[in-house]
Amino acid sequence: MILKLSLISFITTLIILNILLPFLTRNIYAEPSKRGMHSGNKPTGAGIFFALIISIICYIKNFYLPLLCLPLSIISLLDDKYNIPRFIRYLSQVIFIISIYYLFKIDYSISLFFNNFYIHYFILFLIIFFGTGIINLINFMDGIDGLVSGCFMVASFFIYINGDYNFLIIIGSLLAFIILNWYPSKIFMGDSGSIFLGSLIVSYALKSENILDGIKFLILFTPLILDSTICILLRIKNKQKIFRAHKLHLYQRLVLNGFNHSTVSIMYISATFFIGIMYTFFNIYALLLSSFFTLIIGIFINNKYAIDFNKEK
Repeated sequence: MILKLSLISFITTLIILNILLPFLTRNIYAEPSKRGMHSGNKPTGAGIFFALIISIICYIKNFYLPLLCLPLSIISLLDDKYNIPRFIRYLSQVIFIISIYYLFKIDYSISLFFNNFYIHYFILFLIIFFGTGIINLINFMDGIDGLVSGCFMVASFFIYINGDYNFLIIIGSLLAFIILNWYPSKIFMGDSGSIFLGSLIVSYALKSENILDGIKFLILFTPLILDSTICILLRIKNKQKIFRAHKLHLYQRLVLNGFNHSTVSIMYISATFFIGIMYTFFNIYALLLSSFFTLIIGIFINNKYAIDFNKEK
């Protein structure tokens, strides 16, 4: 059953994206920008279609989490087209996190130690802060062909082989998308795709049975989360405006130094695969060690192959 649904997910996504490619080219396209790594206009907003397909097919399989993430994808699609104010976008993410928190009655992080009103809402505040943070960190990484979709597809594979077969449906749809998104890409997922995937990461981590499982799940996405986090910290250190468009992520500075999109994406996908092996066969300590090792390799690559952080502003 799940293999058939995954195949349906793949075929449906591939057909729909190919049919709608001319429409997106005319109506929803990304123009060259200070943050962008492409020249010329390129159709975007494809993420809404794989988000819809994943949500519908997963619903058939009684896996409702993607459907809960769909409203954020729709809002992000509108933002791709109409530039919705940043406050409205962030508020929608806050409402999403709060909804997930209460819908799944996420209280294990509180009841382990305290049963206090103030502690409860302090924990909720932290969940909102880090949850919305991760959603946007994933969004920031969607800047070159195949990077976010490739890493998420590999992470989904390891979640699937660890027992959550619903992620095979996600793999099917993302595989179809990456055929068109791999370098040189014909289409972008846009915020509607990256925000959808980011919210799926956060909501799946939150609904984990315990904190440890949630942390292990998040570590799978270390290559994406670390790059964005370190970039923000360095920009704060350098007293730069963190909300201003830039090309300071490691993946961007590697491309600017002559690496093509495919090579850089394969670096991140390989790192995700390595961490996935640790996730599958080893304990949390080995998983944390693999995450730290990824950080060390990233620092080495940054120092040896990327344009200096302070030279690209």
